[in-house]
Amino acid sequence: MHSNAKILRAPPLLKRQSKTEKQPKPTQYRVLIVDDDPDAARLYGKLLRREGFEVAEVGDHQVALIALANEPEPISVLLASFSIAGTSACLKLLDSVRNHPQTAVMSTRVVLIIDTPKQQLFTWQSGVDDVLLRPFNASEMVELVIAAALRPDGDRPLYRRQNIDAIRDSAERPTTDVISSDTDSALVSFH
Repeated sequence: MHSNAKILRAPPLLKRQSKTEKQPKPTQYRVLIVDDDPDAARLYGKLLRREGFEVAEVGDHQVALIALANEPEPISVLLASFSIAGTSACLKLLDSVRNHPQTAVMSTRVVLIIDTPKQQLFTWQSGVDDVLLRPFNASEMVELVIAAALRPDGDRPLYRRQNIDAIRDSAERPTTDVISSDTDSALVSFH
């Protein structure tokens, strides 16, 4: 029996520039921004477009996964920042990307914007390509996205390992605070 069912495919979210449009940079990166706050997503998109990136914004992780799986051209970086739902939503998306059946989706470079440093270790262990802590400035975000896009595939696991080790090392070292007193001597307290 023949079925009349049609396979539905999502249209590409990222639009390629035509030859007549101004080309901002010779090497153009494609960035998919995922944020449940549309204003934040538009702001991130505006900042990246200003730097010459090709950008699309989506509002949830399911749409992001569909876009990653169906885009005709590879997406260079997935920038995830769930302003409302928080870091747990970012981690859920990261897990879905890293465990996706399509290799192209699974190997996507992922940069997460998270709220607290406490979540960094688990984020790196989960396979993120870079982490940006709120609050941040625009140039930091652009630099991390470029670095993630340019990092060779073979260097990604080592980069993750170095960040995991740095977080563990900083957690093991005692912190010191220098407190000024009325005299010229300083007191150091360990905690």
